[in-house]
Amino acid sequence: MENEWRRSKTPLLIKVLACPKDVSNTGQHLGLSYVANAGWGRFLADSKTDSVSESRLHSVDVDWGRDGNVTDDERRLTRATGLFWRAHEDHAQLTLEDVAEGDGQSNTMLLAENTNARNWLSRETFDIGVVVDLDRIVFEPSPNGGFGLNVMPSKLGPFAIQPKPRVLPGRSPVPSSNHTGVFNAALADGRVESINFDVDPRVYLARMTWNGIRYGEDPKRSD
Repeated sequence: MENEWRRSKTPLLIKVLACPKDVSNTGQHLGLSYVANAGWGRFLADSKTDSVSESRLHSVDVDWGRDGNVTDDERRLTRATGLFWRAHEDHAQLTLEDVAEGDGQSNTMLLAENTNARNWLSRETFDIGVVVDLDRIVFEPSPNGGFGLNVMPSKLGPFAIQPKPRVLPGRSPVPSSNHTGVFNAALADGRVESINFDVDPRVYLARMTWNGIRYGEDPKRSD
C-alpha cells in the first residue's frame, strides 16, 4: 500500500501537514512542513554545505561516555531529549502523561516547522524530524559527576534554527520557515506557538526535552 501511494498519479495531500507559505511542500504530493521532535543524538555534518547525515540509524542507543558501551542510564537520558523514537525493546511507549509528569506538556515541543522536510510517508529521520547533535552542545558539569541535560550557551552550527532556509531537502533537520522572523511549533499540550528565530539556543534545547528536569535542566527556561 505504501509503495502504491508513492507512485500515485493523483497527488495525496493532507492540507494540515503543509504550511501555505512552504512553497516546497504545500500542494505537493505527500507534502510535509511540520516534523517530529526527534531528540538529540550523534550525527555527521558536511563542513562546506551543512548537509547532515547519519553514521547509524538514530535511536536511544547513544554512547554518551564514548566507551563503546551503551548503558540503560544512557538510553534513558537520550530518550528524555525528544518525543519521537524508534521502538526499543527496553522502553515502554512514551505517553502524554509521562510528559506531564516530567517537564510538562506546555514546556515540550511536539512538532516544528521545517521547509526541508520530505514527505509524510518517509521513515528517514531527517525527512520527518528535527534533531540536535550532542557534540554541538556544551553541558554544565553534573553535581554527581555523571551526565546531565543542563546546558550552557552553545553554538549549534548546522543544527541551529535557520532563519534563512537552505535548500537541503532531507538533509537539514532543524526548524526553518518562510515566515518573517519566526517558525511555528506545536507543543505537547496542543497549543501552537510562533517562536522567534533569535531565541536562545538553550531555550530551544529545553523545549526539545520532555524529562530534562530529572537531569538538572530548567524546563521553564526562557532566557
